[in-house]
Formats: sequence, C-alpha cells, structure tokens
Amino acid sequence: METAIALDTDFARAYNSLGGMLIEAGDRARAEKMLREALRMQPDLAEAQSNLGQLLAAGGDYTQAELHLRAAIRWKADSFSAWLALGAVQTARGEWAVARKSYLEALRARPASEAALLGLGTAQAGMGDLAGARVSLGKAASGKDAAIRREALELLGNFR
Repeated sequence: METAIALDTDFARAYNSLGGMLIEAGDRARAEKMLREALRMQPDLAEAQSNLGQLLAAGGDYTQAELHLRAAIRWKADSFSAWLALGAVQTARGEWAVARKSYLEALRARPASEAALLGLGTAQAGMGDLAGARVSLGKAASGKDAAIRREALELLGNFR
C-alpha cells in the first residue's frame, strides 16, 4: 500500500489511513512516519493531527501530543477523538479542571459517550467534586463497553 500511496504525493488521507492501520498493528514508528507525511502534505488534516496526537500521548510525549490535538481541534472544533485524547493528556498531568472542560467538549460532540463520561468522572473526582464524579461514573458504568463499565465501577468503589 505504501508504494501505491507514494505514487501520488497529494494523497494525505491515504497516509493518514495507513498510519491508523499501523497504529492498530502496533507499529508505532512506521505509523508516526505515515502520519507526519500526511501532515507534511496537508497540515490542516484534522484526523491526522488527532491520530498523531493520540500516538504521541500513548508514548508519553504529552507536550507534543497536546500540540497536535489542539491543531486537530483548531481545524475541526467538534472532533470527538481529539477532545477525548486531550482530556486524557490533561488527566495524565493532573490538570483536572481543563481535563473536565475537554471531556465536556467531547460529550458535546458525542453525547453519552461512555469513554468521555469515564474521563469526566475521573476529572471531577480529581477536582474533589465527588457528587459530580458519582453521576458521571454511574452513567459510564451503565454503558455497554465492558472495560469502561469495569473501570467506572472500580472508581465508584473507591468513593465508599
């Protein structure tokens, strides 16, 4: 696939797609290369900015991750994945109040998202808003995603 993409240097979306597939395959180095190439071709490709931001965050490079996630949001203000990932970066840093705002933006883009509710509940708990955290985590725990449900219930158990 890389050879086919290389034949058309304006194929930024294809590089982004390949980067996403490489992320799924666990090939972080090649994924980053493809995503950076997509952005070289088309810096305003919000999805590639978000994907690169998420990849960098997963590797612990929160500073660069935040830059790419904010760029994604600049190009596509209602990018659920970018807001969710930005909230996760801010949560990892212990920046509870700004993480809360990011998760609320993610929920605005995708109401009732279990992942965003889990993040929101975590941020609320970090801020000391245990009542709000219970509500958000309770909603996350009532969802269909088993991993999120398990984590939300575990966090709720910490409040007792």
